[in-house]
Amino acid sequence: MKIIKTARSKIAAWIKQKTRTHFPLRYAARNGLVSYAKPYLDPAALVGKMIGNGLTVANPAQAEDFLRKTNYYRFKVYLRPYLTSPNTKTFVPGSDFDSALQLYQFDEELRSFVFGLTSLVEVRFRHIMDQRLTVFTNDPFWYLQSEPYKSFPHRTLRLLRGSFDGSKEVFAKYYLSKYHSVVDGQYNFLPPFWIASEVLTLGQLHKFVQSFEKSFFAPATPTGTNELDALAKDFGAFNVGHLTKWLEYVRNLRNWCAHHSRLWNRHMAEPPNVERNLSVKAPSRHLLYHNLAMLRIMLKSQGQSDGVKVAMLALFAKYPVADAEKRRMGFPNNWTSDPFW
Repeated sequence: MKIIKTARSKIAAWIKQKTRTHFPLRYAARNGLVSYAKPYLDPAALVGKMIGNGLTVANPAQAEDFLRKTNYYRFKVYLRPYLTSPNTKTFVPGSDFDSALQLYQFDEELRSFVFGLTSLVEVRFRHIMDQRLTVFTNDPFWYLQSEPYKSFPHRTLRLLRGSFDGSKEVFAKYYLSKYHSVVDGQYNFLPPFWIASEVLTLGQLHKFVQSFEKSFFAPATPTGTNELDALAKDFGAFNVGHLTKWLEYVRNLRNWCAHHSRLWNRHMAEPPNVERNLSVKAPSRHLLYHNLAMLRIMLKSQGQSDGVKVAMLALFAKYPVADAEKRRMGFPNNWTSDPFW
């Protein structure tokens, strides 16, 4: 019976998607969608609208100038904490434009800092993954063989091949002008992993780890450690399953920062096996605080300084509004008293 329900659900979803693609007006009518008809508002009108909804704007000219340089739709998410409720457009009495602007500026600096941490993890992970798995297999081209995978990562390798073939880097041009691999077939011109890893994105590295067949990396003796679990422990993770999740969340952080997306109060997945490291418990495990703790564990395990405590204290001092809202990022009020930091 469960199989029949699952099949029906998939068929219904397929029909819905086809209707949306080929009969958009019919799809819109069935789902109660209406044509978007809101007019464009210039910065002066937008400031007037905010004031009309109860927001204090001490310097309207300065607010207008800001909105000439910044998309209002991008900025309005920083106004949401000051709404009377998420589904209204009116502001809590006493709310002001400068507080939202301070949150916006805080988030910009926060993204720059977190992006730097993800870069440190990415560079170090490329190197340690290459060291461990190339030594284990005794094959510089191990990643082009089928045995290490439960599902061969053709898509990832095709993306890598395109990146490497089109790379302007001197090392890539030199390799392509002089060498090919011992692996026959469509990936014959890809280099050893220690070279290939330099053009792999963090997302592609994650795809490799996700595709691995763990049993292939089993030790020669029953008392040894699986090489993938050993790689995980190099970064403070309990096992490769946890490491795979951590890499996914580091990639998410990196992408949000790189694409200038809101970070400070974003709802995030909980990194596994992080909570047990914290003595002072957070109000939520699904916010930035736990993800910063994950980055600290990974970098500390590699002997690298993260600077999270110093950087966050400096940001909170510079932006008091953000300090007052730190629980929205998952920070406990007494987080600095935790020996973890």
